[in-house]
Formats: sequence, structure tokens, C-alpha cells
Amino acid sequence: MHFGEPFTIIFPVNRLSQFEKLVEQLVEAPFARLFKPRLHPADLAKALARAMEQGAVATADGRVLVPSRYTVRLHPADVAVLHRQSDLAAEISAAERYLTLLVRETGGTTTAPVRVKIVEDDSVAVGQMAIATEQLSPPDADGSDTKQFQPALPPANRWRLHLPAGTVSLGMPIVRIGRDPANDVVLTHPTVSRHHAQLRWQNGVYFVENLSRRQPLGLNFAAVENPTPLKAGDSLQLGQVTLRIEIVP
Repeated sequence: MHFGEPFTIIFPVNRLSQFEKLVEQLVEAPFARLFKPRLHPADLAKALARAMEQGAVATADGRVLVPSRYTVRLHPADVAVLHRQSDLAAEISAAERYLTLLVRETGGTTTAPVRVKIVEDDSVAVGQMAIATEQLSPPDADGSDTKQFQPALPPANRWRLHLPAGTVSLGMPIVRIGRDPANDVVLTHPTVSRHHAQLRWQNGVYFVENLSRRQPLGLNFAAVENPTPLKAGDSLQLGQVTLRIEIVP
């Protein structure tokens, strides 16, 4: 884990799925009051998703196990604010529901129910956070701990997005595309909106959705009106910029 690493990718929300409603619930009060304006509250959800992905491992039978324990480290002053302004148990419960749904949507499994705790750590700067994860190894048939785990990439990491200036490897549960530097994929062309499109991993594929209220989003030169599944060879049109989807073996 990289303690103190900033997470600054913003979560603009358009049509809310169950997944995104949980994100919204998780990052509204009290986190909005706690971090504003130093850290966007949706960074907590993004950081949890990234910690889950980074902690994924594979078993010999092909399953992808993700961490079931998440420790959110905050400066003591921020923990004190949380205790004053919120029901901390309710906030932790919302985080656990969010992660449980994220595990299901990305096709992963856990060896135990997801649990989140918030602890004080004065090495973390005020207004920032650090997340540590724990992977509980399942026992082998003889009762000993398994030794067959190897680092693994979720299936989403087989997907590539070809840009005019290069290729981007995907893999995150949510990928934001737009002109704003805070997006996961930044396109600087003036015809691209600041927050133009979202790719969301669900049921083994990426779905694309238009986040822009002013600019259309094209899929194979047809307008995207609702979240739509993608496949290899599809092209996306954001303003005058065309992107292409590839899935590597």
C-alpha cells in the first residue's frame, strides 16, 4: 500500500445505478464536510476501489480473490471531525456495502465478509487518507494455509483503449474520460467535454455511458442514449476524437 497517496479522480454522476447510488451515499456527508475543499469526497470510493484491485490475487483453480479487510487511515483531527459530525458506524456500513457490491460487479470473490475500519494515523496529512488491505488466505483441504496464490489482474485488464496518440490499458471498475485533468483518460481536444464519458465494468464487460449534458457520445457513429455494453473493435466518438476498443488474449 502507498500510505498518503492522493486520489484526485472525480466522480461526476449522471444516471445512477445501484452501484453509483451507494457511492453517492458513501461520499456525501460527513465526508463532504470533512474534506471540502482539500480533498474531493468521492476520492474515498475511488481509493477503496483501487485498493481492492491492487490487492487481487488468483488461486490455482482460476478464481480471483479480493481483500476482505480494509483499513482507512486518517489524521486524528479528521477522525475527531467524523465522530462529531456523523454516525461513524453507519458510514462504515455504507463503505462495506459499496465494496461488497463492487466485488460482485467485477466478478471477484472474498474468503470472508467485507469489513472496513477507520483508524487514526498522524503520519497521514490532514484532509488525506491512506487505505491498507488484508487478504485472508483460505485454508487448504489439510487445514494449512494455501501457498498457491500469485498476483493477478482482473479480467478488465485485458481491455485496451486506443487513442489518437497511443494506447491505454483499462482495468479499473470505473474509467472516466474527458478533457479535465482529473479524469482517468484525458483528451485535450476542445470538442471533448470536461467529463464526457464513463466506462463501467459489469458482468464481464465494460458499459459506456455519456456524462456530458452538451456533447453527444457516439458508439460506432450511433448516439449513446443509455449505458451500452462494448465489444472488441467498437469505436467511440467524443466530439471529433475517435477511440477504439481492443481486448487482448
